[in-house]
Amino acid sequence: MCIFAVIIPSTIITTSKKFVEILPSGGSGEEFRDYKEFHDMIESENEQDKNNEDSYNSFGKCTISKPMHPHAPMNPILVASFPGSSSDLMRLLIEATTGIWTSARLFRDDVIAIKTHFPYYEHHIGVDEVDPPRGIVVVRNPLETLETFYDFIEQATNENNNKASHTAWISWRDAHFDDQMQHWESFMRFWFDDENLDADKRHIVFHYDLVDEKTGPAEVTEMLKFIQKVSTVPREIVWDEIPCLWQRVVHFQLLQAPNPTRRFLREELEGEGRYSERQYLHHVDSLPKHRNLRQEIEIEEVVDSHPHSYVQLDRVAAILTQMIEDYAHDQRILQALIKYRMNCLEKMHKYIGEDPVLVSNDRGSCMVTTPQYEPMKPMFQASYPGSGSEMMRDVLESITGIKTAETTRRTDVIVVKTYYPYRHFDLQPGIMNRDMKKVILLLRYPLHAIASNFNHIYWNEHNLDHNKQPPIQAWDKWRDEHFEKELKSWAAHLNFWTQNFKPSHRLVVDYESLTDDDKGPRDVTRLSFFIKSTYNEGTVNPAPAFTLPCLWYRAVKMKDEIKTDIFQDNRYHTNGNYQPMFTNQQLEMAATELSNLHVKYSSDRRIGVTIQRYWEHTVLQIKK
Repeated sequence: MCIFAVIIPSTIITTSKKFVEILPSGGSGEEFRDYKEFHDMIESENEQDKNNEDSYNSFGKCTISKPMHPHAPMNPILVASFPGSSSDLMRLLIEATTGIWTSARLFRDDVIAIKTHFPYYEHHIGVDEVDPPRGIVVVRNPLETLETFYDFIEQATNENNNKASHTAWISWRDAHFDDQMQHWESFMRFWFDDENLDADKRHIVFHYDLVDEKTGPAEVTEMLKFIQKVSTVPREIVWDEIPCLWQRVVHFQLLQAPNPTRRFLREELEGEGRYSERQYLHHVDSLPKHRNLRQEIEIEEVVDSHPHSYVQLDRVAAILTQMIEDYAHDQRILQALIKYRMNCLEKMHKYIGEDPVLVSNDRGSCMVTTPQYEPMKPMFQASYPGSGSEMMRDVLESITGIKTAETTRRTDVIVVKTYYPYRHFDLQPGIMNRDMKKVILLLRYPLHAIASNFNHIYWNEHNLDHNKQPPIQAWDKWRDEHFEKELKSWAAHLNFWTQNFKPSHRLVVDYESLTDDDKGPRDVTRLSFFIKSTYNEGTVNPAPAFTLPCLWYRAVKMKDEIKTDIFQDNRYHTNGNYQPMFTNQQLEMAATELSNLHVKYSSDRRIGVTIQRYWEHTVLQIKK
């Protein structure tokens, strides 16, 4: 929200679970007063810049002209954002780069763009009020929108501009959190799904890209290209100056943001009297005294001044999880939603303690506990690499409250993960582990597992984060060199664990069923019964049956994304730059191997059906 509004609401009230915005008394003509401080500052600095070499910023030297009204009526573009998403930053960027005024709330034909919070504010301009409809949608982390909105309200209603107390934030947050998050989801779905805004009429801007120095200028450039494509810009855009213009606008807006830390920075600058805000930002590297403050502007503060409860974070993670499922077809939206959820999960990880927490989601309610180490004889949790073993460990820890372990024998965990015999140094059955009499065997469609295994190998070899798909050339080369060996290793893994454990001592779960909305909760119920009825004579008691769907949802749908290879997850096949493919010869080889395995396991109700499904899926991919 923009801090330099001349006319602000003196009170904020709620009705129908929304905040009611009070319009300026002068109507839409008052809108331009919101920008007086910014444009006055720019005009003043432009005068100083004429003979001042220090006017350069890291992107060069540029002049921001005062916006003008177009000579002829325009059909403006909508700039849609949920309150707290820095929509006024977008307006300033559009004005600075096009030289044309923007407006807000209501239709007018003498501006290039109109800010709207519709449908959050129902009296704001909607898609059906412009013809043809075009929109720029600003998307921001839902937690950040709530925090920024609160800061705006707090400063607008705090005449003394004192820092709001922690208690005041908690009180406001708890009163409005659920409604605001529901409205955030509804707002995003409205603008993502509106049938009047086809892909060529809608441009999405993500806040974290817009304010980042590495991506911000490119984001503004793409936005301006969209504006040029769907509208006529009356003034010429100087493309070479966009990075410089971006820096001047974004740095000014950051300093003006209604955030206690940033207000403190302004007070420090005013007290020092040495630099203007522009000069300060240009010389920041030479001011060690302020360096930490500058970092707090650019990145999320280390000390969370706006904490959320574990239950609230869990609720947001659940909302984002459902949206991830629904927008898996759109790579840019999907990546943003995953990033927001990972941020939420990281915050949750810091807050969880030994005390159980009651949470609720679309699958019901359940108690969340921190898994503990408890003395016991563990089971094997066996899988071929790339089959979702980390997800399985999350599930087991969730439903038992007991820790799991990786590859090394322990006597205080519920299971030990192992890739043996694929990885020979992993834990294996034998004389040293003869007391480990049970195994949970996790299967995954071999072609997906092999491709996922490659991704993890590539990331580890190149020391990369698990958030970017490896180059397709690297995949093609590795696949052709290793496919036959990996396929045989997948089959050998299955044969080893079925031969060394009789049916009553093994439970087979396939990844595809475990991640399925309908079959997944049933598989978790099978896991629960297997642990309770056959393990340690019933001394391990999993969570009550009615809470298992809730726990499954959190472990499989919510938590797993922080570890899962999203590029090979069968829930998100369209994600990434490419879908890993196999040659006809490789598909035929896989079909033959699966056919042989199906004959061998046809009498096993679980394995036989799973292998047949894998075989059918492979045959359908073979080109005639």
